[in-house]
Amino acid sequence: MRLAKLHHCLRSVTEAGTYTVNADAGVAGLVVFTATAEPGAADSFVISTISTPQTAGQPFSITIEAQDEFENRATGYSGSPGLSTTAGAITPSHNDL
Repeated sequence: MRLAKLHHCLRSVTEAGTYTVNADAGVAGLVVFTATAEPGAADSFVISTISTPQTAGQPFSITIEAQDEFENRATGYSGSPGLSTTAGAITPSHNDL
């Protein structure tokens, strides 16, 4: 595999994780290396599904996850998202994004 083609292939990875690349280097044999794709900066928030029914005035738990542009968990986010509600809808908001 040509280096330019390999570089293009690795640049198109959008899911965070560790990848093993096996490249046939012709007479030099098989070249194997590992590349790690890290999540990007927070781009949006995702709220977990809220179970129903909920009783007015009673507390309940929710999970809010910061995600990068490719829906990976943005592990570097350290802010505190705000929440607003209108007519039964909960909307995440934060000025850090």
